Amino acid sequence: IPEKSCLAMPANVPAGSEETLYVFAGNAQAYPNPDRLAEFYKTATNLSFEEGDGLEPDAWRFKETDDGHRLLWTTEDPFSGAKCVRCDVDKGQKPSWVAARQSGIAVEPGATYRFEGMVRGKDVEGNSGWYLHLGNRENSMLSSPMLYVDKRGDFDWTRVSLDFTMPENGELLE
Repeated sequence: IPEKSCLAMPANVPAGSEETLYVFAGNAQAYPNPDRLAEFYKTATNLSFEEGDGLEPDAWRFKETDDGHRLLWTTEDPFSGAKCVRCDVDKGQKPSWVAARQSGIAVEPGATYRFEGMVRGKDVEGNSGWYLHLGNRENSMLSSPMLYVDKRGDFDWTRVSLDFTMPENGELLE
């Protein structure tokens, strides 16, 4: 703060009590540094998978894939709109997690949320559905609720939903 400057910090503090206000200036190690909040806290975006170009929809990253477990962004029979994400698993492959994920989605500790998703299957032999990571900066998986579709073989688009409460020390969703 330049010399002879004034820093005004309005606050509502009840009579007879104290509050502490913190000022961040020139300290990139401060947590959370307000200049970097956009980097730390974001909301889920492109939930319909419609936006983007290339091999992945905007804001999404495909992880934990291999030659026998693939994720594809496709126009093949989406639930709504023009695109969806498809998971292909070759016959004979061992079960494995694959992930189409967005990281660092800000949530409130202790708050209750509802997650809803759609799943369609062809030749399904094991579990299919969605799983979530509820965590914080130190531990990205304090809890990992799963939403399974209890169907095998071929099935049309099926809604799965789950009401969940973030752990008291949880602040991020993947």
